[in-house]
Amino acid sequence: MKSPATPTFLCLAVLLSIGATLNAREKVALQIAYPDGRTIKYKHKYSFAIKSDRAEVIVPGRTQRGFTSGEIRGEWRSREVVHAGAGGESDDTAKRLVATVSKAVNGFFFENKRLTHDQFPYTLEQLDDWELTWFLSEDGTVQRHSSNNSARDLNRPDILTDLWQIWTPELGPILPENPVGPGDTWTGELNFKTPVMLIDDEAIVELKSTYKVKNVATKKGNKIVTFEEDRKVRFRAPVNVGSLQLVVDGTGEGKGDWVIDATRGIVISHKVRTNLTRPEVRRVDHRKPVDNIRAEIDLSYERKLDKVEKE
Repeated sequence: MKSPATPTFLCLAVLLSIGATLNAREKVALQIAYPDGRTIKYKHKYSFAIKSDRAEVIVPGRTQRGFTSGEIRGEWRSREVVHAGAGGESDDTAKRLVATVSKAVNGFFFENKRLTHDQFPYTLEQLDDWELTWFLSEDGTVQRHSSNNSARDLNRPDILTDLWQIWTPELGPILPENPVGPGDTWTGELNFKTPVMLIDDEAIVELKSTYKVKNVATKKGNKIVTFEEDRKVRFRAPVNVGSLQLVVDGTGEGKGDWVIDATRGIVISHKVRTNLTRPEVRRVDHRKPVDNIRAEIDLSYERKLDKVEKE
């Protein structure tokens, strides 16, 4: 004998199934918003690691061929305030994102040994309390960047170059023009350059990315979109770790994950890891890259929302 409650359970199951299907098909307009006065705090982490088989060429004083390596690990916090412009495309009328740096610190490792501050005192903590400013177009594209201090105040001016190159390309993803839902994909490109302050050169990041939505959820009435990124990367940068004083230029691939509150237009979290194989490598005191060198570079960056102070 069938239970009289069975039809009720069947209807409930059908309704839940329909709701799950609708949720899976839900599409959301992705945005990063910059409303005047909005104030947000973030935590940042990054690492840069290089290894090579030509120590006798790229390490001063070495005579025997062998492997060498260097690594930088760093972190900082930022308090970011939006100042709305009056419209138009000039710096005077563009939106400004002003970030105050705090609790900046990094460690340096040369051939798996951590360097002391006396051995290598070129740390990010010198940037504590600095204000870094990005001038943004209406769609959030970076037009220009500047700081409230002079790089000449640093014991190694390209510390500032390092931070611009790490941070600026990761301010936000390239967003799709149309609403997206789980499984949807889109592509985007980003190009960034900034002067290397110790030598007559440029630091470059070029990205060609493909994004794919993993999930759309509703939390406290806000639409939270999680998506992954596959990127092709060109990376050119100065490298200063212990005895390694280099310029590297190469291509590679990276993978990342983004979580964005699409309702408020806020990045909640973002992490990406990139690998470059066989980049060009030259010493800063040489004009030409090293011949027949094998090198590999691993990069990572992570940002996490700490607090929204004002919206």
